[in-house]
Amino acid sequence: MTTRVQGNLITPLGVGMIATIRITAVSNGSSLLCSEAKVVTGDDGSYDFTLQDGVFDIEIKGDDEYCLNGTVETDVSTVPIVSLTELLTTYKYVAPVVV
Repeated sequence: MTTRVQGNLITPLGVGMIATIRITAVSNGSSLLCSEAKVVTGDDGSYDFTLQDGVFDIEIKGDDEYCLNGTVETDVSTVPIVSLTELLTTYKYVAPVVV
């Protein structure tokens, strides 16, 4: 299953943000462990990419360094189309507790 992630990165002032979004696979799913992909937003902050099932670190580079925005998990329960904000808030990865 795949999840399409699309929307716009907007600054606090309501302006589109030109940035690089880095996605790194941190758990075996449909993606190769530790593989990464980068998506560059459009001039208006727009982005559109597809994620396979798995656990991913999502980082955003605005000026000159990446900032980890969260770790997400996508699987069959993930809606087919989601914004980056919804992905980071609704599908936040919670590591299992080992006792």
